[in-house]
Amino acid sequence: MKLWVLAGLLAVSAFPVLGQDRIRVGAWNIETLGSPDSRDYLRKSPSNGYGVPRKPAELADLIQALRLDVLALSEIDDTDAGEGPATNRVLDEAFRILNRRSGNDWTYRLFPKRIRRYSSQHTGLAWNRLRIRAVGKRFRIPVVDVTSRRFFEWDRHPHAMKFTRGRGRTDFVVIPIHMKAGRNDAAVKQRRSEAEALVRELSEIQEHFQDQDIILIGDFNMLRRSEPAGRVYRKKGGLFDLNYTDRSTHIAELPFDRCYIPRAQRENEFAGVTQVRIVAPPAGEERRFRRELSDHWPIVVEFAELADDD
Repeated sequence: MKLWVLAGLLAVSAFPVLGQDRIRVGAWNIETLGSPDSRDYLRKSPSNGYGVPRKPAELADLIQALRLDVLALSEIDDTDAGEGPATNRVLDEAFRILNRRSGNDWTYRLFPKRIRRYSSQHTGLAWNRLRIRAVGKRFRIPVVDVTSRRFFEWDRHPHAMKFTRGRGRTDFVVIPIHMKAGRNDAAVKQRRSEAEALVRELSEIQEHFQDQDIILIGDFNMLRRSEPAGRVYRKKGGLFDLNYTDRSTHIAELPFDRCYIPRAQRENEFAGVTQVRIVAPPAGEERRFRRELSDHWPIVVEFAELADDD
């Protein structure tokens, strides 16, 4: 087991001792996870270590170390690229390995992009069916994709799924996020437009699922919480940022990965919710983690299981 997996285990062991009354939701941008000959690998410099195929057993070890109910995924290639649902053969093998171990029964879904034929950088959700159950089908959030001649919003089109611990128990909706990347003014403006498009649909999402308890989690690509997109989520969307201290989640020491929940639900369904916890590699192992797994570190939030409040 690699040092970063041991670090993940140590980080998890530092959490309070948990029973079945806690729910854990995580997110991980597994940088361009796909086949080594995909364009996502070819366009990157081999001198930086890109193009090293991920080892499914190492992915399985790290995911198990996170001890999650639900994992939001981003930058997952559709390696089949056929007519059916998107799948990723590296992820398939990682979950086959994981599911041979006690306490695991993982499955996942990848979601179509704005242009459905594109096979790279899908978002998705994975969940352990021994701990949580999916309710109904995915919901393609009806955000407006084009509102400007300068750019389009939500290339990684957002989708939502609902999960429950059982009848009358905690249930909630998860939206995996992957916003526009970039540090220039155009990217900052595009992220603001994406945030505005999404918060306009929050009430429709809640109406569709008949549930107020929404979790937005993943790679927001924001440089800081005070970025215009962050202000849109907080002020227009009424959402609370669980990475409000701007803790780094990336090799470049930037706080890209975040989790937002409705401010009104912090004392209800999400009672006792934690700030985002980052499971980072130990000092000195960051570059190797990036070369062999990802440039992002996984994040985790947890909250109490309660009787359903809606």
